Amino acid sequence: MIDYGRAPFDRTGMLSDPKPVGTDAALYASSSRDGALLFVSDGGLRLRSPDGRDQKLGWPLSYTPAMAQPMLIRNVRIIDGTGGPMTAPRDILIEQGRIARIASAGSISAGGAQVLDAKGRIVIPGLMDLHAHTYRPDLLPGFLYFGVTTVRDQGSSMAPPGCVSGRHRSRSASRTAGRLRRLSVLQ
Repeated sequence: MIDYGRAPFDRTGMLSDPKPVGTDAALYASSSRDGALLFVSDGGLRLRSPDGRDQKLGWPLSYTPAMAQPMLIRNVRIIDGTGGPMTAPRDILIEQGRIARIASAGSISAGGAQVLDAKGRIVIPGLMDLHAHTYRPDLLPGFLYFGVTTVRDQGSSMAPPGCVSGRHRSRSASRTAGRLRRLSVLQ
């Protein structure tokens, strides 16, 4: 078991030795300004309030991310990854985080969709990283920034069992259809 502790801080650093607040294993511990601790331990996610009360939040965790509004990308050339030539300018309509329609430039009505003029730029299918270690979930949006939409996790010693054994999807609020699929290797 790992002790996790608490000590008073000021702008110069720690004011006293840390005091243990428990003996449960604690991964990914984080604290708030009021002293509450959020961590992964036996039985899943747990919250310890400043007065020492423990609340088990459970495992696995799930949430429904906000869905980006529909987007119409106009005047975009497509390399589809099949080895065929790049297309002439096209329009791509994205609805509910997925490509709903691809048609010749100017032929799709925008309706209520946000319109982005690609000005002849190029899109490609999502890239795959087949040798990654995803023990830092906060870095996953960086994969999307570089066009990587599928990650194969080679195993991360610090990842909680629910993260390593399952498929993880993340949606970026700032990007339409920002989706990352994480595949895990089980031994």
